[in-house]
This record gives sequence, structure tokens and C-alpha cells, in this order.
Amino acid sequence: MTMDYGRLIQTILVPGGGASGPSPVDRHVFSAANVLVGGDEVKGQGFHGHLSRNPPSRLPGLDIDVGYPTEHLSRGARPTIRSPVSGTVEFVGGNDGTVRIRDRFGYRHSFLHMQLNYEYPLGGKIYDVGPTILRGDPIGVLGNVFGRRPIRDHLHYAIQSPDGTFLDPKNVWFDWEGNVIGVRSYEMYLLDRLLQYRDPTKFDRYDPLGHSPA
Repeated sequence: MTMDYGRLIQTILVPGGGASGPSPVDRHVFSAANVLVGGDEVKGQGFHGHLSRNPPSRLPGLDIDVGYPTEHLSRGARPTIRSPVSGTVEFVGGNDGTVRIRDRFGYRHSFLHMQLNYEYPLGGKIYDVGPTILRGDPIGVLGNVFGRRPIRDHLHYAIQSPDGTFLDPKNVWFDWEGNVIGVRSYEMYLLDRLLQYRDPTKFDRYDPLGHSPA
């Protein structure tokens, strides 16, 4: 008997889901425009670019910006980041301007480097996030928050499965609420997983609150 690894992985990826995978009419692929109007992936800063760094990113995902300078804009005038997923808000804030949302199937969607508060002397939250959120709700504005030093404006987006493996957002199928419901290429999923676990201690060092560098 030949094992159908594709069907097996699909069943593992989607708790309670059918092994045949999502219907084409119920699924969509990642689009930067769903997170940031006018947004596009930063060339060379995709999922595999983060994995190939030395040392590899502790929060592999992809970077998004709008293709023009925004650092000079006041926070209230910067492009708005909107959640591409409905779910439960697990964390807001931290050293890296992070919002983390858990979708219906337990996948964690992390958004880093956002500005979440107005600058002094205004202060206060730009958007009131939590405890639950709907796809399309604003969660912050494009920013440069990165620990103790600023970087150029961009958004870092990462998806982590319930078992701790990070997924390439461009290799994932989403349903209409933005829940992860499968992968587009099983071969690429297995390769990505293998690359992440070359260093078994890497995930022991990962800070789930979003304080680790992306």
C-alpha cells in the first residue's frame, strides 16, 4: 500500500479538516494588499530570505512595504496595517511593535515593526486592538519599531503552526476569514520544515511575545 503523504499532511495541517483539502471556491492565497493598501513584498526579504540568513531569522516570514519613503510622515499619516485574519488577539506591544493573532485552527499570525501609539505629546493607542478581531480591522500603522534602534519602515508578517513550525505565507491557503486551511506545495512545506529544524535549539530561544529580532 502506497502512503499518500499529501493527504496526510493536509489532515495534520487543518485540525478537523478533510483530507481532500479546501474547495477552490473557499480559499485564497496571500496578497500583501490585504494587509497594507499598495503594499508589496520587499525583494530579497521573503520567507526563504529569512531562513537563509546567518544566523537564520528567529521569526521567519516576509517583509512588506509600500515602495516609497514613509519615515518622514507623522504616525497618524502613515499607511494603515489591516489584519488579514479573524481571530483572538494574544499579544499587543513589546519591543518590536507586535500584534499576534491566533486563528480558528490555532495558527499564530504575527505582525511586527508597527507603530501602535501616537507620538508625544499626544500619546495613546492609534487603534484599539483586542481581545478579538475581524479580517480587515486596523491593527497599527507602518513603522520602524525594532528593539532599541529604528529601522526603515516595513511590516514583518509570520505564521506559526500549532506545533511551532513557521509557514511561508505565500505557500498557504486561507479561507474567507483568513484562517490557515492548507499548504499549496507539500514538497515546499517539508523542505521549509527541514530547514527550520537544522538547529533544534533555535526554537528554544524564540520569544513568543515578539521580542526576538525578525
